[in-house]
Amino acid sequence: MTLAKTVTPSIWKKSKTIAVLLAVFLGPWTWIYTIKKDAWKAAAALGVSLTLLVITIIFWIGISSMEVPENTFVDMPPIHFFLGFLFVTSVFITWLWALIDTLSKRKEYYHTSSREVNKVIAVIFAGFLGPWTWLYTYQKDYLKFWVSILLVTGGGIYLAVINFAGVIAITALAAFIIWLIALISAAKRPSSFYNSLSIPSPTPTSSRQRCPAAFQR
Repeated sequence: MTLAKTVTPSIWKKSKTIAVLLAVFLGPWTWIYTIKKDAWKAAAALGVSLTLLVITIIFWIGISSMEVPENTFVDMPPIHFFLGFLFVTSVFITWLWALIDTLSKRKEYYHTSSREVNKVIAVIFAGFLGPWTWLYTYQKDYLKFWVSILLVTGGGIYLAVINFAGVIAITALAAFIIWLIALISAAKRPSSFYNSLSIPSPTPTSSRQRCPAAFQR
Protein backbone atom coordinates (compact mmCIF):
# COMPACT_ATOMS: atom_id res chain seq x y z
CA MET A 1 0.00 0.00 0.00
CA THR A 2 1.37 3.41 -0.97
CA LEU A 3 0.38 6.61 0.76
CA ALA A 4 -0.59 9.51 -1.44
CA LYS A 5 0.95 12.84 -0.57
CA THR A 6 -1.66 15.51 -0.01
CA VAL A 7 -1.04 19.23 -0.27
CA THR A 8 -3.15 21.74 1.62
CA PRO A 9 -3.49 25.00 -0.33
CA SER A 10 -2.92 28.31 1.43
CA ILE A 11 -6.28 30.04 1.79
CA TRP A 12 -6.56 33.67 2.82
CA LYS A 13 -9.62 33.71 5.03
CA LYS A 14 -11.43 36.85 6.09
CA SER A 15 -11.21 37.75 9.76
CA LYS A 16 -13.92 39.14 12.04
CA THR A 17 -11.27 40.91 14.13
CA ILE A 18 -10.01 42.81 11.08
CA ALA A 19 -13.56 43.67 10.01
CA VAL A 20 -14.37 45.08 13.47
CA LEU A 21 -11.15 47.13 13.60
CA LEU A 22 -11.89 48.55 10.16
CA ALA A 23 -15.42 49.43 11.30
CA VAL A 24 -14.09 51.21 14.39
CA PHE A 25 -11.65 53.37 12.42
CA LEU A 26 -13.34 53.59 9.01
CA GLY A 27 -17.03 52.91 9.56
CA PRO A 28 -18.86 51.70 6.43
CA TRP A 29 -15.60 51.36 4.51
CA THR A 30 -15.22 48.02 6.32
CA TRP A 31 -17.83 46.60 3.94
CA ILE A 32 -15.36 46.84 1.08
CA TYR A 33 -13.37 44.21 2.98
CA THR A 34 -16.41 41.92 2.66
CA ILE A 35 -17.76 43.41 -0.56
CA LYS A 36 -18.94 40.07 -1.92
CA LYS A 37 -21.59 39.84 0.79
CA ASP A 38 -22.01 43.46 1.85
CA ALA A 39 -22.02 45.32 -1.46
CA TRP A 40 -25.48 46.81 -0.95
CA LYS A 41 -24.57 48.09 2.52
CA ALA A 42 -21.40 49.75 1.24
CA ALA A 43 -23.24 51.31 -1.70
CA ALA A 44 -26.09 52.62 0.47
CA ALA A 45 -23.97 54.01 3.32
CA LEU A 46 -21.17 55.52 1.24
CA GLY A 47 -23.57 56.73 -1.45
CA VAL A 48 -25.67 58.75 1.00
CA SER A 49 -22.69 60.21 2.90
CA LEU A 50 -20.65 61.12 -0.18
CA THR A 51 -23.68 62.61 -1.96
CA LEU A 52 -24.44 64.86 1.02
CA LEU A 53 -20.78 65.85 1.24
CA VAL A 54 -20.61 66.84 -2.43
CA ILE A 55 -23.86 68.82 -2.23
CA THR A 56 -22.67 70.62 0.91
CA ILE A 57 -19.33 71.53 -0.69
CA ILE A 58 -21.08 72.84 -3.81
CA PHE A 59 -23.33 75.07 -1.72
CA TRP A 60 -20.41 76.36 0.35
CA ILE A 61 -18.39 77.14 -2.77
CA GLY A 62 -21.39 78.96 -4.24
CA ILE A 63 -21.92 81.17 -1.21
CA SER A 64 -18.18 81.80 -0.83
CA SER A 65 -17.93 83.05 -4.41
CA MET A 66 -20.63 85.68 -3.90
CA GLU A 67 -19.39 89.23 -4.25
CA VAL A 68 -20.35 91.40 -1.29
CA PRO A 69 -19.31 94.96 -0.41
CA GLU A 70 -16.56 95.42 2.16
CA ASN A 71 -17.54 95.65 5.83
CA THR A 72 -20.79 93.90 5.03
CA PHE A 73 -21.88 90.94 7.10
CA VAL A 74 -23.71 88.23 5.20
CA ASP A 75 -25.66 85.59 7.06
CA MET A 76 -25.05 82.08 5.78
CA PRO A 77 -28.25 80.51 4.46
CA PRO A 78 -29.73 77.91 6.84
CA ILE A 79 -29.55 75.29 4.06
CA HIS A 80 -25.76 75.14 4.46
CA PHE A 81 -25.95 74.34 8.13
CA PHE A 82 -28.78 71.90 7.54
CA LEU A 83 -26.79 70.03 4.87
CA GLY A 84 -23.70 70.02 7.07
CA PHE A 85 -25.74 68.64 9.95
CA LEU A 86 -27.21 65.94 7.69
CA PHE A 87 -23.74 64.95 6.50
CA VAL A 88 -22.28 64.68 10.01
CA THR A 89 -25.35 62.76 11.18
CA SER A 90 -25.18 60.35 8.24
CA VAL A 91 -21.48 59.71 8.91
CA PHE A 92 -22.20 58.87 12.55
CA ILE A 93 -25.21 56.68 11.76
CA THR A 94 -23.38 54.69 9.07
CA TRP A 95 -20.34 54.32 11.34
CA LEU A 96 -22.54 52.97 14.13
CA TRP A 97 -24.39 50.70 11.69
CA ALA A 98 -21.12 49.25 10.40
CA LEU A 99 -19.78 48.70 13.91
CA ILE A 100 -22.92 46.96 15.16
CA ASP A 101 -23.15 44.91 11.96
CA THR A 102 -19.60 43.57 12.21
CA LEU A 103 -19.85 42.90 15.95
CA SER A 104 -23.10 40.97 15.54
CA LYS A 105 -21.79 38.64 12.83
CA ARG A 106 -20.40 35.23 13.73
CA LYS A 107 -16.83 34.37 12.83
CA GLU A 108 -18.08 31.79 10.36
CA TYR A 109 -19.66 34.56 8.29
CA TYR A 110 -16.23 35.69 7.14
CA HIS A 111 -14.81 32.37 5.95
CA THR A 112 -17.54 29.80 5.35
CA SER A 113 -18.88 30.94 1.99
CA SER A 114 -17.12 31.19 -1.35
CA ARG A 115 -15.35 34.45 -2.16
CA GLU A 116 -13.81 35.29 -5.50
CA VAL A 117 -11.27 38.11 -5.61
CA ASN A 118 -11.51 39.65 -9.05
CA LYS A 119 -8.92 41.84 -10.81
CA VAL A 120 -11.58 43.85 -12.64
CA ILE A 121 -13.28 44.79 -9.36
CA ALA A 122 -9.91 45.73 -7.83
CA VAL A 123 -9.11 48.03 -10.76
CA ILE A 124 -12.58 49.64 -10.61
CA PHE A 125 -12.13 50.28 -6.90
CA ALA A 126 -8.70 51.81 -7.57
CA GLY A 127 -10.11 54.05 -10.30
CA PHE A 128 -12.88 55.45 -8.12
CA LEU A 129 -11.49 55.07 -4.59
CA GLY A 130 -7.71 55.01 -4.96
CA PRO A 131 -6.01 53.38 -1.96
CA TRP A 132 -9.34 52.10 -0.66
CA THR A 133 -8.99 49.29 -3.20
CA TRP A 134 -6.41 47.80 -0.84
CA LEU A 135 -9.27 46.99 1.55
CA TYR A 136 -10.47 44.54 -1.11
CA THR A 137 -7.11 42.75 -0.96
CA TYR A 138 -6.47 43.64 2.66
CA GLN A 139 -4.75 40.34 3.51
CA LYS A 140 -1.81 41.29 1.31
CA ASP A 141 -2.10 45.08 1.13
CA TYR A 142 -2.92 46.15 4.69
CA LEU A 143 0.46 47.87 5.07
CA LYS A 144 0.03 49.90 1.87
CA PHE A 145 -3.47 50.91 2.92
CA TRP A 146 -2.62 52.23 6.37
CA VAL A 147 0.59 53.94 5.27
CA SER A 148 -1.24 55.78 2.48
CA ILE A 149 -4.12 56.85 4.73
CA LEU A 150 -1.77 58.05 7.47
CA LEU A 151 0.39 59.94 5.00
CA VAL A 152 -2.52 61.89 3.53
CA THR A 153 -4.57 62.51 6.68
CA GLY A 154 -1.66 62.84 9.09
CA GLY A 155 0.33 65.02 6.72
CA GLY A 156 -2.67 67.21 5.98
CA ILE A 157 -3.46 67.70 9.67
CA TYR A 158 0.18 68.51 10.48
CA LEU A 159 0.41 71.10 7.69
CA ALA A 160 -2.87 72.65 8.83
CA VAL A 161 -1.65 72.86 12.44
CA ILE A 162 1.54 74.69 11.47
CA ASN A 163 -0.61 76.92 9.25
CA PHE A 164 1.27 76.07 6.07
CA ALA A 165 -0.09 78.07 3.15
CA GLY A 166 -0.01 75.25 0.62
CA VAL A 167 -1.72 72.64 2.79
CA ILE A 168 -4.60 72.03 0.37
CA ALA A 169 -2.38 71.82 -2.71
CA ILE A 170 0.16 69.49 -1.09
CA THR A 171 -2.50 67.24 0.42
CA ALA A 172 -4.31 67.05 -2.93
CA LEU A 173 -1.05 66.24 -4.72
CA ALA A 174 -0.21 63.49 -2.22
CA ALA A 175 -3.72 62.04 -2.58
CA PHE A 176 -3.40 62.07 -6.38
CA ILE A 177 0.00 60.32 -6.29
CA ILE A 178 -1.32 57.61 -3.96
CA TRP A 179 -4.43 57.19 -6.14
CA LEU A 180 -2.19 56.76 -9.19
CA ILE A 181 0.01 54.21 -7.38
CA ALA A 182 -3.06 52.22 -6.32
CA LEU A 183 -4.47 52.24 -9.87
CA ILE A 184 -1.18 51.17 -11.50
CA SER A 185 -0.62 48.50 -8.84
CA ALA A 186 -4.09 46.99 -9.33
CA ALA A 187 -3.80 47.08 -13.13
CA LYS A 188 -0.29 45.57 -13.30
CA ARG A 189 -0.96 42.62 -11.05
CA PRO A 190 -1.70 39.37 -12.88
CA SER A 191 -5.04 37.64 -12.45
CA SER A 192 -3.23 34.81 -10.67
CA PHE A 193 -2.51 37.19 -7.77
CA TYR A 194 -6.22 37.71 -7.17
CA ASN A 195 -7.00 34.04 -7.74
CA SER A 196 -4.57 33.15 -4.96
CA LEU A 197 -6.70 35.19 -2.54
CA SER A 198 -9.95 33.51 -3.52
CA ILE A 199 -11.66 31.05 -1.21
CA PRO A 200 -13.13 28.10 -3.11
CA SER A 201 -16.74 27.07 -2.56
CA PRO A 202 -17.05 24.10 -0.22
CA THR A 203 -18.16 20.99 -2.06
CA PRO A 204 -19.45 17.73 -0.64
CA THR A 205 -16.75 15.06 -0.57
CA SER A 206 -17.00 11.32 -0.40
CA SER A 207 -14.99 9.17 1.99
CA ARG A 208 -12.65 8.31 -0.90
CA GLN A 209 -12.00 12.02 -1.56
CA ARG A 210 -11.51 12.84 2.14
CA CYS A 211 -8.97 10.08 2.67
CA PRO A 212 -7.44 9.09 -0.67
CA ALA A 213 -4.49 7.26 0.93
CA ALA A 214 -6.72 4.55 2.35
CA PHE A 215 -7.91 3.59 -1.15
CA GLN A 216 -4.52 3.42 -2.84
CA ARG A 217 -2.42 0.26 -2.94
